[in-house]
Amino acid sequence: MTDMRVPFAPEAITRQLTDALALQRKAYFAHPVPTYEERRADLRQIKRFILDHKEALIDAVSADYGNRSRHETLLAEIFPATDGVDQVLKHLRGWMKPRKRAVDIRNYFGAKNRVIPQPLGVIGVITPWNFPINLTMIQLTYIFAAGNRAMVKMSENSRHLAKLLMDRMPAYFPPEKLQFFDETGG
Repeated sequence: MTDMRVPFAPEAITRQLTDALALQRKAYFAHPVPTYEERRADLRQIKRFILDHKEALIDAVSADYGNRSRHETLLAEIFPATDGVDQVLKHLRGWMKPRKRAVDIRNYFGAKNRVIPQPLGVIGVITPWNFPINLTMIQLTYIFAAGNRAMVKMSENSRHLAKLLMDRMPAYFPPEKLQFFDETGG
């Protein structure tokens, strides 16, 4: 088996992460609140990526594990991720609506209160090794549903999957929306 580790170079990695964060923050400040349709499109892209690359994802996880059952990956990772996107799409409009909250009328007579859901900006995700597709794609589903951008660091035990995601995901999401990073051992 070939060792896919990248040589540890802290300055280069720090620069890469800093540049990615700056790019995503700049994009966020330029367009901080994506519309309902933009969020739906992002969620559909996640599902499309999973379905388009289902076999490659299964093969990458199997290679990372040394050998993992195709059925286990389908049942524990692929199906929950795609079903999760469908579930979020059903509820997204309701989650985006402002909600009224009670106000203590004795202290704030005549006041009104409401909660307005807003994106946070750039979200960092560190994906564990045990169910990497599930734990990455489901997180991205909620991150994009909330209107955020994401930087995802894959586990050092998920080298083949990390390479696949780093190589193929840019065709689905621009780097100012989503970027994957491989664990460098540092």
